Parts: sequence; C-alpha cells; structure tokens
Amino acid sequence: MRKILCFLIAAIAICLPVSCDKQVLGPVLDRATGFSFAAPVLNMETDPSDENVLRIPLFRSATAEEVAAIKCEFYDPETEKYVTADPEGRFRLATTRVIFIDDARTGYVQVSYSSIDDFGMTDKYSFRLTVDAPVTPGGYATTVVTVNRRLTFDSLGTGTFYDEFLFYETYDVEILKAREAEIYRVMHPFDEGLVAEDYVKNGWYTTPSEYVQIEVKPNGEIRFDEFADGMYFQKKYKVYGVNPTERKEHLEKDCSQFSNSWLDSKTIQLYPFYYIKGYGYFDCFPMIITLP
Repeated sequence: MRKILCFLIAAIAICLPVSCDKQVLGPVLDRATGFSFAAPVLNMETDPSDENVLRIPLFRSATAEEVAAIKCEFYDPETEKYVTADPEGRFRLATTRVIFIDDARTGYVQVSYSSIDDFGMTDKYSFRLTVDAPVTPGGYATTVVTVNRRLTFDSLGTGTFYDEFLFYETYDVEILKAREAEIYRVMHPFDEGLVAEDYVKNGWYTTPSEYVQIEVKPNGEIRFDEFADGMYFQKKYKVYGVNPTERKEHLEKDCSQFSNSWLDSKTIQLYPFYYIKGYGYFDCFPMIITLP
C-alpha cells in the first residue's frame, strides 16, 4: 500500500481529470420498484452442455411487474452502430420478454446461438442487452455480454506472481493450463497481497478478478484478458489492467515501448495498462509470472 501511495502523490494529479462522479456500486433492488442487470459488463463462457442457449440473469424488486421487455443489439463494425440483427449471424434473442414466475426475483434473458462449432477456440463475441422497463435506482438498464468458449483447465501446480503496480513482494499462486490451447490462468493472484500489503486494512480494497488469463498465440504473441486488480482508488474507483494494444480509453498515452514477452522458458512478463474506466489512468507496469 505504501508503494502505491508514494507513486500516486507524484502521478495521479497529472493522469486523472477532476470528477465529481461517484461509482455506482450495484443495484439496490429493495428500495424502489424496478429491474436491473447484475453489472454493466458480463463475461460468460459456454460449452455443448448449454444446448446453444445463453441465460443472462435479470433481477427485479419485490414490487416490480412480473414481465420485462428486452432489447438485444449487436455492434456492426461497417456502420459503427448497434443493430438489431447480428451481422455475423451467430446470436439471436430467443424471446423479447422475461417472465418472473411465482414472484421470483430473478429471471433470465435467453439468447441462442447457432452452434458451439462456430466459436473460435479463444475468440470473444459480444452483444448488448437493454431492459425496456423501469430500472431501480443504482441499477443497470443495459449490460454488454461477452461470450467465449468454455475451456478445460488442469492445474500445473504452484508458481509465483509479482505485480510492480501493487506489491513489494512476490506471492505463490496456482497456475492452470487449458487442454485446448496454450492458455494459462493465474489463480487468485491479488488476494494474498491485498491483505498483506494493507489495501484491505486501509479501505482501498474491492473484489479482484478470480484469475488473470494469459494466451500465447501460435505466432508467439502473448496477450491477456482485462482484469480488476482489487485496488479501490480513493475508496471510490475500481482499477483495471488491460493489454495496452486492446485498450479503448486513454489512447493518448504512448505505450509502444511496452510488450509482453517470455523472460525464460518458465517466466512471462506482462505490461498491464492500469486505468479507471471513464475517469483516468496510471501507466503500464511489469507483472511477472513464473510457471511451475
């Protein structure tokens, strides 16, 4: 925690614009009538057991109607707009309504897809759902759903994890590897350090991602999925790490000197770009993972 505080004094005033916005922590479904998705962004995995149907939860307050209308849209890269029909023909909204049976507080939007065989091994696909009904204060009327094929992971054993942005120390972590491709998951990489280095004690803690997923492509390129590192900046803002080449915000920051690489046959070095969504950024910092 001291490491971050020293850095922030010097850097955050420059990188983060002034804002009065408060972070929306989540839907408050018992204070008013309405509906809400669980979060503004949802990540899902699917496999043949889902029988070509995705079920996305929608929540309702106790006094809300028992039926909610749903709209599903897809981003069209040619027009750069959202459209009602999937340009790739992969997904479609199975029903335009969610019906809550027997006073249920949770219902499910059903989106079908043509075949699991149409999913690339590591590709991700997305669509946007909107509930066309009153939304509870603090809730989410819209969610962007990202979908990928569910892979089969086996444990390689215990490796190590170090993140220069957050920590002084290196921590032991479990490393998983997919059977289907060279994809690794660094499990619970932030949990121990956030406690040991006083983020929890000082109130700068929020729930981190369960794992950091790293993909080594056939051409040797290394990338990783965006993750939440569990730092709660100023006790208000969640901090995320994203592959610099995949960021959609703060493109004015030159990250061309940072690249992910193998340091040796067992050690991967990543350079996450740390930022706060819609607010500001820190920089790229090395993250080092040693495989078992």
